Amino acid sequence: MDQEEIQHLDDELIMNDVARAVEERELVAYYQPVYDLRGGSLVEVEALVRWTLPDGTLIPAALFVPSLDRMGVTAGLDWFMAEEGSAMQPKVGVPVALNFAALHADDPAFIQTLNDTASWHESQGAQLHIELQERFLTDESLGMGDFVASLREAGICVTADNVTSGVEGLPVLAELGVQQVKLARSAWEDMDAEQLAAYVACADELGLLLGATGVESAEDAEFLSDAGCARAQGFYLGEPMDADALLSTDALKENH
Repeated sequence: MDQEEIQHLDDELIMNDVARAVEERELVAYYQPVYDLRGGSLVEVEALVRWTLPDGTLIPAALFVPSLDRMGVTAGLDWFMAEEGSAMQPKVGVPVALNFAALHADDPAFIQTLNDTASWHESQGAQLHIELQERFLTDESLGMGDFVASLREAGICVTADNVTSGVEGLPVLAELGVQQVKLARSAWEDMDAEQLAAYVACADELGLLLGATGVESAEDAEFLSDAGCARAQGFYLGEPMDADALLSTDALKENH
């Protein structure tokens, strides 16, 4: 099976293949560094799942996670990544961002499970940042406000990921209790310098730590930095890498 074959499988077949991949340890955690644009230091790493086929082919999450999401079976994958991220966090010395599906909002044991997972790996729940898609956070039918409030009460940082709404969306996220915002490339690349600066100023006023994704060039980084954007990630700053590659990076060595 290769990437093209996976694209043509239906959701149930992909779900079954991923279940087998978990058992056979074909799923691996990759980590993408997040940098402080003001000082240049490494401030976080985001854990991203990859599927490594027996022939070495690397399958990106975009080709299989949406199917799991539609089937409502992402919980197992999310906790697999939480285990991996918890084990990595003490080694990197910065918070590890974990992506979770909206379905976890209905789990009353979520925080306890997260803390237990972190403790088992000699990490702390507060060092595991929870990333939730903006589209889930702002879907009133999902009732995410109580979930975010419980996370914050437990001292766990919540990030709104893949944010595409304009300035008008920031107060909604702030009211929900989100602490960080990751602005999608598709949103910030359509802004001019004045618009982005206004967006940054609004985020600052609301107490939201603003980051940007999809930084692909020095020009991108300069554009974001000049507007006052606090954090950024992207292939220009650092590609997703496996654990061994991450632990050997110069940026990580500077943190120790």
